[in-house]
Amino acid sequence: RAFGQFWQLFLNVLIGLTNGILSTITFALGPRLVPQEDRESAGALMVLALFFGISSGATVGWQFGANHWFGA
Repeated sequence: RAFGQFWQLFLNVLIGLTNGILSTITFALGPRLVPQEDRESAGALMVLALFFGISSGATVGWQFGANHWFGA
């Protein structure tokens, strides 16, 4: 039982770190791929997409937890 919890924690930390690194790199380099006059709009669109992804993921996760779809 403790070994299974270790792997859950390890995978959660690993996914969190890689997601943070990839998000940071994307937000730093993404606006450089568009012309100078469109960089501010590109950054705003990236923030909007990140917010939508986080909020929709949280909503779906809440639905799964509230309905006990995975036996929790």
